[in-house]
Amino acid sequence: MRLSLPTEPLMTRATWLQRMGFGFDPFEYEAADEVLSGDPYLERYFVPFHYFEELKEPRTSFLFTPRGCGKSANRIQLEQWCAETLQRPDQRPNILVVLHDDFLRVLADISLESHCQAILHQAVPALLDALFRYFPDAIAHLPPREYEDLRWFVQHYADRLVPSGLRGELRELGTLPHLATPEEQSETTKRVADVVASLVKGPSVEPLPKAVETMARLFTYEPKETSTTGEISSSERLTHFVAIARAAGIEHIFVLIDRVDEFEWTANHPERQAELLYPLIATASLLSTLCFKFFLPSELLPTLRSRLGPDGFREDRLNIINVEWQDAGIAQVLFNRLYVASDGRYSHFTELVNFESAPWDVDARLIRFAHGSPRDLVRICKRIVNEHTRLQTDQLYIPDIEIDDALRWFSRARVFELYGSEWLAKLLQLRRTPFTLDVAADALKLSEVELEALLKVWRGKGLVKHLPRDPAHPEAALLFHIADPRALLMWEEEHL
Repeated sequence: MRLSLPTEPLMTRATWLQRMGFGFDPFEYEAADEVLSGDPYLERYFVPFHYFEELKEPRTSFLFTPRGCGKSANRIQLEQWCAETLQRPDQRPNILVVLHDDFLRVLADISLESHCQAILHQAVPALLDALFRYFPDAIAHLPPREYEDLRWFVQHYADRLVPSGLRGELRELGTLPHLATPEEQSETTKRVADVVASLVKGPSVEPLPKAVETMARLFTYEPKETSTTGEISSSERLTHFVAIARAAGIEHIFVLIDRVDEFEWTANHPERQAELLYPLIATASLLSTLCFKFFLPSELLPTLRSRLGPDGFREDRLNIINVEWQDAGIAQVLFNRLYVASDGRYSHFTELVNFESAPWDVDARLIRFAHGSPRDLVRICKRIVNEHTRLQTDQLYIPDIEIDDALRWFSRARVFELYGSEWLAKLLQLRRTPFTLDVAADALKLSEVELEALLKVWRGKGLVKHLPRDPAHPEAALLFHIADPRALLMWEEEHL
C-alpha cells in the first residue's frame, strides 16, 4: 500500500526507514555471522536450504555451496536447533553441538592431533554448559570411569573455561569447610559463582550453587592410578568424551565445521583448504564416532575428489549435499526481509520505488543481478538504500537512476572480487557475445591450447557458459556467452 505523501522534508537514513514503515533496516546484515553476536533477526527471516532436514540427521554430512549462499546462516540455525533439543531432556534426540571454525592452532601444525585438540577445547566447555543448564544431576550420577575422565578433561581443557588464577580457588573451595571461616567460604564461593555464571551462554543457570559445588569437586578429585586418559591420543580422548556425554544423557555430538576459506592462508586456495581438512576426512573411525557437519565452499569439492581420490573420499558412503539457489529462493529471501522488517507492510522491493521512473519489475532485476547469491542480493539492496539516503533526501520513493547507479557500482565491485582485473580485461576484448572459439581466439590473440585453458577456468568460475547446440544445425560452431549478468553489464557498457 503506497503512503500518501510523494515527498517529505529532508530525511536522514534513519528517518527514511521510519517514514517508510520499517521497524529495522532489512539489509543491515549481509552475513549471518558478520558481528560477534550474530544477526539478531536471522531466525525471523531465515530461508533454509531444501536439505536442512537432512542436516539434522545423526550422520556426517558435507554441504557444498558457493560463497555468500547461506552456509553460515544454516549452520547457525542448526546450532539453534541442537540447543533446543537439550532444552527438553525428557525427549529424544538430545544433541550437543560443538563449533570447530577457529583453525589458527591447527594451521600451525596440520594434523589429526591438532584438529582433535582444537575440538576438545571447544567441546569440554560446551558439555559443562549443557550439563549445568539442562542435566544438573547428571555429573553426580556418572559411572566412576566417566567421572574420572570428565575431571581430567576439565582440568586439561579449561583454558577457555576457568581463568588460571581461579583454579587454585576451586581446589581450595573443596577443602574450605575445614580450613576457612564462614565469611571466607562465602567470599570465595561468590567469586567462583560469578565466573561459573559467566561461562554459561544465554539465560542464567538456576542451580548455580550446585554448579559451583560440582566445579570444586572436579578440580579437587584425585584420579585413580589406573587412569590412562593422559597417555592416549587426542582422537582416542574424543571417544572417551563421547562416552561421558552419552552416560550423562546426551545421545549425539554434532561437530560443525565452517569458515575454512576465511583465513589468509586458505582464502581462494581450495588446495590449501583440502590440506587443512584432509586429516579429519581421511579418518573414517573419527567420522563414525562423532557427527561432523562440513559447511564448505563449492570450489572445494573437485579438489577434495582429486586430493583424496575415490577411496579416500567415498561419495557413495558420505552424505554429500550440493546446494545452488534458484531464483524462487532468492525471491523468498527478499520477501522475508522486507515483510519482517516492515511488519507485513512490504513484500516486494518494487513497492519502495517510484513507479513513474521505473516501470519495469524491480524485484526481477535485483534477483537477476544477485546471480544465485542471497548475500549479493542483500548487498545490492543495501547499496540502493545507501545511495538513496547518502545525502538528506526529500524523496520518499527510490528513483530508477539510483537503482541503475547501484547495480552498476555493485557489478563492477563484484566482478573484480570474483574474477580480477586481468580476466576482466580479457573479457572486454571480446567483440561480441555470444562468441565462437574462432572469434575469441582472434580477439584475445591466443593459441587454441591457451584459449581452451582460459575457457576451462572461466567456465569453472561461472563467468561464461556454452549454449546448447541447435539440433537443426549440429554442424554449427559451439557458441559461448557471458553467464554472469554483472560481467555482461560491464561488457555492454564497453561495447554497446
